[in-house]
Amino acid sequence: SLRRLRAELDVTETRPGVPAKSLRLKALRGAYVDALTAACERLEVRPPPGGARAPLTEIYRVEAALRERGMDVRQPVSR
Repeated sequence: SLRRLRAELDVTETRPGVPAKSLRLKALRGAYVDALTAACERLEVRPPPGGARAPLTEIYRVEAALRERGMDVRQPVSR
């Protein structure tokens, strides 16, 4: 679900004309950071501080640390 959330977040951020886009992005980002934090706990990576309000730099740091441990959250989602 982590990869699915990341892919959905990417699509929503770049798609024009999304109804209530800001609200959807806030909800998606919160769900993504929650899933990211759970992955951090399993793979012993320091999670991003700030919860859903985590700075993008911290989210990118965590994604890179997870990638070093074999979990690439930006891989394409199989459907």
